Amino acid sequence: MGIKNSLHNEKGLTLIEVLAGVVILMIVLGIGMAALAQSSTVTNAIKNESQERQDMQTGLLQLTEAVQEASRVVKDGEYNFQLYDANGIESRFRLDDGQLNTNDKNGFIPIEGIRKMTVIDDKGITFEINDLEEPVVLARRAGGLEIETDLGVPAEEDDDEWKDREPDVVCLKKSQVNEGEKYNDFSGYAEMKEYERLGHIKCNTNTGEITVEWDKKIELTAGDIYIRTNKIKTASEVTISLSNGSIYLQMSDVDLGYNSKINSGEALYIEGKVLDSNSSTLITSNKKMRIVGDVKIAFNNKLKSNDSLLIEGNLIDSGSSGEVTSKLKLTIKGNVISKHASKLISEDAILIEGHLHNEGSEITVSSKKDLIINSYVNLKHKSTIKSEESIFINGTLTNQGTETHIKSNKELSINGDVNNEHKGKIESEESLYIYGNLINNGTETQVNSTKNITIMGNANNKDSGKVKAGASLFINKDLVNEHSASMESKKHITVLGNFINNYGNKITSNDSIYVHGKMENGQNTNIRADKLISINGDLINKYEVKVYTGDSLHVGGQVSTTELGEIRVINNLYIQNGLIVGKGVHVKTDKKSFVNGTIEFPTNPYDTKGAYFYTDGELTYTGPIKGATKDSNNRLLFKAGKETKVASMNTLPSFPAFPEFPKQPAQP
Repeated sequence: MGIKNSLHNEKGLTLIEVLAGVVILMIVLGIGMAALAQSSTVTNAIKNESQERQDMQTGLLQLTEAVQEASRVVKDGEYNFQLYDANGIESRFRLDDGQLNTNDKNGFIPIEGIRKMTVIDDKGITFEINDLEEPVVLARRAGGLEIETDLGVPAEEDDDEWKDREPDVVCLKKSQVNEGEKYNDFSGYAEMKEYERLGHIKCNTNTGEITVEWDKKIELTAGDIYIRTNKIKTASEVTISLSNGSIYLQMSDVDLGYNSKINSGEALYIEGKVLDSNSSTLITSNKKMRIVGDVKIAFNNKLKSNDSLLIEGNLIDSGSSGEVTSKLKLTIKGNVISKHASKLISEDAILIEGHLHNEGSEITVSSKKDLIINSYVNLKHKSTIKSEESIFINGTLTNQGTETHIKSNKELSINGDVNNEHKGKIESEESLYIYGNLINNGTETQVNSTKNITIMGNANNKDSGKVKAGASLFINKDLVNEHSASMESKKHITVLGNFINNYGNKITSNDSIYVHGKMENGQNTNIRADKLISINGDLINKYEVKVYTGDSLHVGGQVSTTELGEIRVINNLYIQNGLIVGKGVHVKTDKKSFVNGTIEFPTNPYDTKGAYFYTDGELTYTGPIKGATKDSNNRLLFKAGKETKVASMNTLPSFPAFPEFPKQPAQP
């Protein structure tokens, strides 16, 4: 066979043709495998991207639920915040290189790709996240209702559209403008030009200030006026008025002389500060008023808007009897610092983003809708804060003077400590919620609510202090009543710490009293509950203490009494760790008694002074009984309708469950 024939197979194909076919097949398979590999890479990338997005969505859902259910949202610097749940348990969050992490151990999935985070205390959080066009807004809920919030909502209209037009009046320093630009020109507003010609108004090009001469009336009628100047400064008895338009003062501070006025027929925009160091000035607008800088007012100065009023800086009342009033919302983005007898009044809502510090006395802050202060409040003598709706103070409240008064016709919520001095009064027509401690530090202080009072910290009620709840009183930590204090609740009183009464205090509940720690009562203290009293720790009664319960008394520790006084139980008595009956102390149970541990009386019958422990029904006890069992007149100190002695006993299963704490009220 020749070579040519040997290169053919049975079907007549040469070996070269077969090899060529194999090569072509390998090329095709190679291209196919490459395409398959590329497809796999793309698929994996899609899967990874999908997994990342799924993780982000899961993390956001987890965080959304946590924020909605939080009792507090607290900003901690630019990259940190904390969430507190209804039980006060804290979770910390931190933004690192675009990833949000937490110390929460509940399986929280980190959120990645965050460009920007904005936290507003006790409102919520917004995130700007890569690949998402719209910001993600997480708002806190309370009581199942979502809180209205300005998160993610466009900022309040800034009224800047007028800056695109040329000013009608220019008065600047020559050095402030470029070559050829106007720096002293009144020609854009004919009436202003005429007042300049008459010498009533002047432009000082050394300072860039418009000045108005004494006792002049600048009456404008030609519509909106736009003035660009460094300052408008008037002498005394000056009036600047526009009857039919708005006044826009760009860059301009305003400094009015004694008894001078600015009145705008429509809106008033002041891009600088108000520096009214003279008295009896008046600035009014029939539509909204906006002041970008600080406002400083002296004696009897007034700002009045028949619409909304916005102060973007601080409000500083350096004199007394100043007034800032608005028909619609009054907003102060800075702090309020007041000397004496000043007034902030709105027929709508009031929002103070900073603190309210009263350095003098008799400041009045009053609104017909919600009143919100986003920092601390410090009040002096006879100062008043009141709202016909709710009050929210997102910081500490210090009633430092005497006879201060905080009054809310709806809920009152304070996200910090409350320090109430002599005759200070805090009142709510609905619920009162204090996230920190309550210290009634002076005499004759009052804290009243027609519904619940909730104190998440400690409560210290000093001389003659009064706390009165129209529903329930909740205290998350310790309660200490110092001297002649009173606490009254139409429903139950719940204390999750210790309950200490030092001297002459009166505690009354028309329902039940629950104490998670011990209850210790000093001389002449009177405790009364129309229903049961439940104490997980010891009950310690000193001299002349009276405890009355219209139902059962449950004590998880020991009951010890010193001298005189009474424990009166209408239903059953449960004691887990023994009973000490002091001299002249009466312990009386109308139904059954269950005492685990020692029952002890004074040792000498002559020292008993009429002490006794009587149970009308059955007494079940472990013993032993120590001390005298009869007094010097042979009267029994210890008796029951029926006695049953047992080796051991556990009274704790009979204890009632504690009431749930209410949630913090929703803040708008």
